[in-house]
Amino acid sequence: MTIKDLKKEITEKLKSSGIENAEYEAKILLLELSGLSEIEIMAHPEKNVEASNCIKIFESVGRRMKREPLQYILGKGWFWGKEFSVGEGVLIPRPETELLVEAALENDFDSFLDWGTGSGCIAATLLCERPKARGVAAEISPLSMIKAFENLTRLGVMDRCILWHSRSPDDIPLNRADLIVSNPPYIETGKISGLMPEVQHEPLIALDGGDDGLNFCRMLIRYASAKLRPGGRLLLEIGEGQADFFRNCSAFGTAGLKLDGIRKDYQGIERIATLRKAVAINQKIF
Repeated sequence: MTIKDLKKEITEKLKSSGIENAEYEAKILLLELSGLSEIEIMAHPEKNVEASNCIKIFESVGRRMKREPLQYILGKGWFWGKEFSVGEGVLIPRPETELLVEAALENDFDSFLDWGTGSGCIAATLLCERPKARGVAAEISPLSMIKAFENLTRLGVMDRCILWHSRSPDDIPLNRADLIVSNPPYIETGKISGLMPEVQHEPLIALDGGDDGLNFCRMLIRYASAKLRPGGRLLLEIGEGQADFFRNCSAFGTAGLKLDGIRKDYQGIERIATLRKAVAINQKIF
């Protein structure tokens, strides 16, 4: 089958399954599975693809037509221009989470905690961008920890990172940190069933933030009040409509934290909340 005919058939199959970026995904599948280079695919559309590779491609197309995420099919995703190994049971890195990294890199820090590290994309990126920094990457899922270890090791930063199995920030052996970052579960429980089919393939434990989606944000605020150094920052990725919680939360003052700003994502949704530690007050809140 020629490249041209194969791409056309893949695109039509994906479109028939309701996949919006069908043509783009067809191109990615060809690049990854055809055994041909990008130049060959672009310059020689009449070239034949080997039968064995066609079989692999159509097997993958069949999985994608069932709305399995493309990243799971390929075994990798992309974040901050780098490739990260992912798979079933691991949250897929997303472009909006790069805003969390951008916000973090606007601060001076030598030590940080990435809670709920998933594939390790946030921690690995911060360590790559700050060669003298050290971090703790905490995660509850053993499947995610395996992928995080692979990614941190492949990118050459594992020697500056502690990968910690954590059910709660309270079980992390951390004295003080300059920075705490997290893309916590923040989707409201009642909205999980209405998510896109691709998202419903991802681990529930990485999505479900409780009745209002803010259970883990509250937990991290409590933790940050005790563990951030004065002047340190807590950065959280948040869901649509959750920014008002951070604007109106009077408890931040008793926690020694102050809202430092909220950043919008590429769609204009308020996505990143930044809190700054003002004073070291260890007082129970929420």
